Amino acid sequence: MLLYEPRHASARLPLSLLHVAAALDARVAIVDGRLEMAPAALVAELAKEALCLGVTTPTGPPLADAVEVTRAARAVCPRLPVLWGGPHATFRPAECLATGLVDACVMGAGERTFAEIVAALRAGGTDTGVPGVAWLRGQELAQSPPRPREDVNDLPQVDYTLVDLEHYFRFRGARRAEVSTSRGSSEGQDWSGLLPVRVVGLVEELARRHRVQDITFTDQGFFVDPARAAAIATGLLASGVGLGWEASANLRDLVASRGRLDWTLLRESGCRRIRLFADASDGEAMAEEVARLVEAGVSVHVVFIVGRPGEPPGAARDAYKAARGLRHRGGLATVEMRLFEPWPGHEDGEKAALPKSPTDLAGWSAFEPQSVSSAWISSSVRRCVPRWSFYLGRASARPGRRLAQRLVHRLARARVRLGFYGLDLDRRVVLGLHRLKAALTLRAPLPVED
Repeated sequence: MLLYEPRHASARLPLSLLHVAAALDARVAIVDGRLEMAPAALVAELAKEALCLGVTTPTGPPLADAVEVTRAARAVCPRLPVLWGGPHATFRPAECLATGLVDACVMGAGERTFAEIVAALRAGGTDTGVPGVAWLRGQELAQSPPRPREDVNDLPQVDYTLVDLEHYFRFRGARRAEVSTSRGSSEGQDWSGLLPVRVVGLVEELARRHRVQDITFTDQGFFVDPARAAAIATGLLASGVGLGWEASANLRDLVASRGRLDWTLLRESGCRRIRLFADASDGEAMAEEVARLVEAGVSVHVVFIVGRPGEPPGAARDAYKAARGLRHRGGLATVEMRLFEPWPGHEDGEKAALPKSPTDLAGWSAFEPQSVSSAWISSSVRRCVPRWSFYLGRASARPGRRLAQRLVHRLARARVRLGFYGLDLDRRVVLGLHRLKAALTLRAPLPVED
């Protein structure tokens, strides 16, 4: 089984492919386009012996790479079955199938679906009764019933030996690994989380077998069950692995966990940072949670999402004021502001962007969310938010060791204190140098870690 991760700006491990690979009763080869000089040629060569090609499809520029690599594999093996999964295949299967390169799209969580399709192929045929699949019947889109959500404890453990972790450590400059421990959210009844003993066992294996020093728990539902989070922290502390970890959280989950989580215990277990996602209207509740975490010695990175459809006119300014109030936390609370982006699958984005959305993969490959969101986000907000985010982020963080880093930090603090963000030449220079460094090291500019 051949699995492919297209080129994109994220520096994370290909977790979705590792989860799929764990469920397959077949030898698996994973090719990551971000790490290969000529991924299309490599996939085409491996395709000669493959039973099937599976490609994950993040919406945006990675789609162009997915098409190129799939076309290269099909040129060598015209009869090679091709399955696409991931975000775009889930929310826009018709566009993927219309390329003529894809036999079927796996929609939603793909472990069981891929495994059942591969089993059918090994038996010498296909099975259109597999849940969670879309395909073309003539010119019409056909879909099997959606696959019921499964408890994550019923899925096999991820095998990190299927990729060369040392290659990723060199690529990223850190011995860090991502782990997904839950699915679903507190808003619905579909959340499930790995048992603490399984989480601790996986982290221990990564630390001792692969010498991982930092763990990022990628699921935003990590704190849906406070008792489970506390048990994971207790297990990590008792294991003695001594690594650092961070997790993401929605503000509502942290508010609901008040009185049920001992943040001092989490810090002692290695928790170094919480990435806290908040909306523009969450300023007061967010400030209370940040104060609670900082008091326990846990760093917080607050991400404000600004510009959701239907926000009141002054929401962006309110978020800015709340973010500005976090700058006196001794570097334990850092700030980031992002404009809402109407990607496929998000309910608000679908409602607002559907009339202007592209209708084919070429359009989605060149899609710029700002061109759609400009219908409800004013030009002043679109201009100000990136500047606020840059200067607030550097003003709230600890200064670096180098002279240039300290200078940028001082300039940022002065701008935030004065409330002056015009003539942002210094911001443009810093971002330009980041891009230049990325180009010289053959890395994606400003890798996205969240």
